[in-house]
Amino acid sequence: MSTLREVLRNRRSWFAGLLALSLPTAVLWTGTASAVGGDPATTDQYRFVTKVDVGKADSGGRSCTGALVAPRWVVTAKNCFSENGQPVAAGRPARPTRVTIARPDLTRTDTGYAVSVVELAPHPDRDVVLAKLAVPVTDVAPVRLATAAPATDSVLRVAGYGRTATEWVPDQLRTATFKVTGGDGAVLDIAGSDAQQVGPCKGDAGGPGLREVNGTVELAAITHTAKGQGGCLGSRADDPRGGTQTRVDDLGAWFGQHLNEPVLNVMVGESANMCLAMTGSSMEPRAHAIQWKCSGAADQDWQLRPRAGGLFEVRNDRSDLCLATDDGKKEPRTHVVQWHCRDGNADQNWQLTKDDRGYTELRNTYTGLCLAIENDSKENGGHVLLWHCNANLDQNWMIKSRVEGRLIRSESSSLCIGTGGATGNDTHAVLAACDNANDSEWHLRARRGSYAELRNDRSGKCLSLAGASPNRGTHVVQQPCDDGVAHQNWLVDVDANGLTKLRNQHGGYCLAIEADGKQAGAHLLQWDCNANTDQFWRL
Repeated sequence: MSTLREVLRNRRSWFAGLLALSLPTAVLWTGTASAVGGDPATTDQYRFVTKVDVGKADSGGRSCTGALVAPRWVVTAKNCFSENGQPVAAGRPARPTRVTIARPDLTRTDTGYAVSVVELAPHPDRDVVLAKLAVPVTDVAPVRLATAAPATDSVLRVAGYGRTATEWVPDQLRTATFKVTGGDGAVLDIAGSDAQQVGPCKGDAGGPGLREVNGTVELAAITHTAKGQGGCLGSRADDPRGGTQTRVDDLGAWFGQHLNEPVLNVMVGESANMCLAMTGSSMEPRAHAIQWKCSGAADQDWQLRPRAGGLFEVRNDRSDLCLATDDGKKEPRTHVVQWHCRDGNADQNWQLTKDDRGYTELRNTYTGLCLAIENDSKENGGHVLLWHCNANLDQNWMIKSRVEGRLIRSESSSLCIGTGGATGNDTHAVLAACDNANDSEWHLRARRGSYAELRNDRSGKCLSLAGASPNRGTHVVQQPCDDGVAHQNWLVDVDANGLTKLRNQHGGYCLAIEADGKQAGAHLLQWDCNANTDQFWRL
């Protein structure tokens, strides 16, 4: 069996020009070393550690390490994205960027995920950037952010895909332990566990510094610089060793500004098991709120936005209007309507109180009355009104939340992919207006490799090839989602302009518009991948 020192000497690293990368959280360890320049990580260890490839290797590209901190966000070193020494700007990366997740052995393309980056959120003062993924990765647990600074002499386990003592471009994630030797506030100095330890090396930038607290791994810092890369391939053995890491434990508020995804809510009444909706799906002010059979319609989606004093406004996602009392009345049996949202309108303020069964009471603080159903109706169209707060079931609402779907916009027509409001199997995918109708909104989820499923927000069904046919010209429809079928897998590869083709794994063709149509209702199909704009989509 190799000694730890021998393993460290054989450490691999392949970053060709960047000295540091940052991660969202750091984990402190007290166990044996197996870090940067150290031991290979196993398949199940550190699945949240990512490899970040900025640009193409044959055109001045570079690589770093990072960490998954939310399903759509990776933290890494800001300098990884710097071009010619210029500050990193918020927004689209200057070069196409791809993140590999949960793949400690990069040769195992049958494991893990490879996802494009669509947006950067750089920290204003530190070598830290958040990279937003085109497709959420939902079956890899993000690393938890630490909330306390690593103390001097504490131990961090540092992970990285960087260069080793013998390899320029390794294909294996490695980890090793480093001791915190000091620091100057935002930056920590780290040193190897013995004088011969290699690392950090190029390619380790942004790699997470991890610690374990009460059995939970936390991200405390990310790799910032390598002091001299002593022992790394291409450097002398007597060059300085060790490096620095940028703290992230005190950046919780900054992370929170970016990691929270917009959420929609469906409110289901306990008494009738129906959803809070708007009469006739109306978008007009003063339209009445009603109950209706839950159907996934956009007028049944609500945003609960905080207001002062722990109160909320209840905003309809379709109309963008807020629940209020009709004409400002305060009496019991006053009907509830939608009206222009204004913070100063007290009749739009609601107190939400959840009971131990998970049901929520919505109390209007202007009237002191609760949201209820007229005469406790069990019928479609039953009016929503205000009544004395009591234990009646028609005042209990189960709030079911989900992340808001996304529009997929055609570069050719400026219309979006929709289903025409239909929810049935084999409904054709068509061009539709890019509005807040939820049949034009989609949830993307990473599948193995570089593929993604596209799940319709209204129907819950996935974009598929009709009849599972691989043939050119096959129309695209929605069908029940099934991870095991290749005709629901779409390759997402975002370019420097923020556009992607959607290539189907089963057919090998790209999503296109029939006859390059530019009107709502035009059908979508798969066709030979080419440079036509009807094959380019903006997520």
